[in-house]
Amino acid sequence: MALLVSATVPIPAGQTQSAAFAVPGGLKQPGVPLWLHILMDGDVFPTGTTRIGVEFSYDGGATWRGAWTDCVSPRTWKTAVHQFDLSYAMGPDDSPTHARFSTNAPAAFNCAVTLQTS
Repeated sequence: MALLVSATVPIPAGQTQSAAFAVPGGLKQPGVPLWLHILMDGDVFPTGTTRIGVEFSYDGGATWRGAWTDCVSPRTWKTAVHQFDLSYAMGPDDSPTHARFSTNAPAAFNCAVTLQTS
């Protein structure tokens, strides 16, 4: 896996959506599929259900495809690493131009987030 970003991200309470931003050239190689993995520290999520989403546009922002996950806390972890994982697969012919993310959290919190590819 290749590390793209590792940062602490403030997640506001309520439903939010980021502005669209350009996907850097070279992130996705033509003819090669790509998996993106968003790993989030599960110990800091507020009580309740937090929805996290990521969307990609392949046509300059006219249409969007994405993935979402509901992170329920508190929970009983079955592994020593307490992470929520959101993965998104791009096909060999996909060429993303823009991305955006969305959240819907019952309370504001700060979360360590890692973005990796494989």
